[in-house]
Order: sequence, then C-alpha cells, then structure tokens
Amino acid sequence: MSIFSVVKQLQYHLTTARSALISRYTSIMNQLGVTEIQILEQNGTSWRTVEIYRYQDYPNLMGSNTLRHTGSITFPGIAGRTYVAHITFYAANAKGSETQVITTSSVTAY
Repeated sequence: MSIFSVVKQLQYHLTTARSALISRYTSIMNQLGVTEIQILEQNGTSWRTVEIYRYQDYPNLMGSNTLRHTGSITFPGIAGRTYVAHITFYAANAKGSETQVITTSSVTAY
C-alpha cells in the first residue's frame, strides 16, 4: 500500500468519525475538529507511538465557530511498516462538549 493509500484510508476514517460526531449537532460549534492524532507503528505483536500531532501545534486540525471543519496532517510512513492512528475528535458549544476517539484499521506503507 502506498503512502497515498494510507492517507486516503485515514481520510476515510476521519470523515466517518467526524460525520458521526457532527450528526448530533445542528448548531454552530465553538470548537470542532481533532485535538490529537497518535500514529502507532506495529512492533512485533505490540504497537508503539511514533508520532503525536496536537491541534495546539497544528491549528488547522481545529475549527472555531463553525458547523463543519476539515484539517489534515501528513505522516511520512516507512515502506514495509504497518501503522494505525488513534484520532481524538472534539466538539463544543454553549450546551457542552463531546470527545470521540477512533482507531483506524491498520495499513502497511510501501
């Protein structure tokens, strides 16, 4: 699987989880997006975190005063290695906030 395929699969998971979270909200959100993306690499039978992206360092991951938001990061995977991402979505408005964490399917870069 090429790094392009890895990115496309991550985009699919991001879109799916974002849609599930957003579908519960119909008003403008004070904050909407991703607070953190952890990239994990398979190491035998376990996984180790190799990169963490936080919205404080990558402000395009979080939107303000919006109903929809799209952000992205680029992770340069290493050919032959397998990765997953833990993605933490966040939505907040005057009525409260919600966090949803998803883990993507594993993908192998080539």
